[in-house]
Amino acid sequence: MTPRSDRDGDGTVKFRFPKSHRISESKSFRDTFRQGRRYHGRLTILWIRRTDGPCSRLGAVAAKRNFRRAVDRGRAKRLIREAYRLESHRLRETYDVVLIAKRSILQADSKEVQKELVSLMKSAGVTEGKR
Repeated sequence: MTPRSDRDGDGTVKFRFPKSHRISESKSFRDTFRQGRRYHGRLTILWIRRTDGPCSRLGAVAAKRNFRRAVDRGRAKRLIREAYRLESHRLRETYDVVLIAKRSILQADSKEVQKELVSLMKSAGVTEGKR
């Protein structure tokens, strides 16, 4: 297993989400869409691709055609980032993860988004432990 940057030396999980753990360049998004696998949920669509980078990274997408108001796009992305921040420690290896928000995410609370992310990661077979 590769070293994880979100764990302390004693193995405890650190729940943080620095800028270095975000996908920001369009090439990384494009590569994840081309080479990754897709999993559908009620609130989000998960795209995931194995990488050799030092840490797993997240790209949160809230399309303007689905969320006309900027505040709705912002809330959708905040819900996604928070769920990922709390659950990324479950990933076995380093991955580029792109989560695309569906309109229904606005009616969900953060616990529901978090629960769906865990379910999608299990479906993808990328979490530690049993599937």
